[in-house]
Amino acid sequence: PNLQNIPRDKTIKNIFRATPGYVFTQADYSQAELRVLAVLADDPWLQNVYKEGKDLHSEIAIQFYGEDYTSEDRVKAKMVNFGIAYGSGANTMSENLGIPKHEAQRLLDDWYRPMPNVRKYFDEKIKIAFEQKISTTPFGRRRNFILTPKNKFAVRNEAMNTTIQGTASDLTLFSLVAIQKELTERNLGSVVLTVHDSVIAENLPEHTEAVAEVMVRHMREVPKKYLKTDVPFAADVDVGELWGELD
Repeated sequence: PNLQNIPRDKTIKNIFRATPGYVFTQADYSQAELRVLAVLADDPWLQNVYKEGKDLHSEIAIQFYGEDYTSEDRVKAKMVNFGIAYGSGANTMSENLGIPKHEAQRLLDDWYRPMPNVRKYFDEKIKIAFEQKISTTPFGRRRNFILTPKNKFAVRNEAMNTTIQGTASDLTLFSLVAIQKELTERNLGSVVLTVHDSVIAENLPEHTEAVAEVMVRHMREVPKKYLKTDVPFAADVDVGELWGELD
């Protein structure tokens, strides 16, 4: 099967287990698409959030609701953050958050207010998609569009998301190659799977700390090398004998 399409349900994912005596070590990029967006849009506010080690979801919750935001407000802010990275508009936000469309539009306007470069970046990507019918990542990954009267909204969303998600995927693959090379050279284990923004290796339990260090190091350094950026990229590590034990 295509393992990227395995449902997130742990009951199903736990069918997949490490070789007896081994464990899975997973390194997962944290907010990869949003960090990529900060770099590609060259937006000072968004970049500074990550450079200063702040939590973007909390910063947006403050932007929406003020300093006294609740945990529920932060969840909404998080949904808007990832929704925008995936090209969602007011209609989709309204449905996902269970709020009126005008309220969703207000949140979107508030989101863009400190980040004008992000809005300009998206507008430019949409313009290119409609005029040239393509979207390309910095590494040459290209998506072609066929425009029809009925799919313009879908193309708009895909134009916003393609370079972000595609670049995050490219960075994950560059990291995978570097990780596998070092793990093999040091006889620490082997990469067995990549899913979206995560890399999963299989290793002996006593090698877990070393494997995790290798994975996180490369996943931090690859964006610096290939995107020429000082925006930090972080990776979270999980370990388990069953795939479903990994968050």
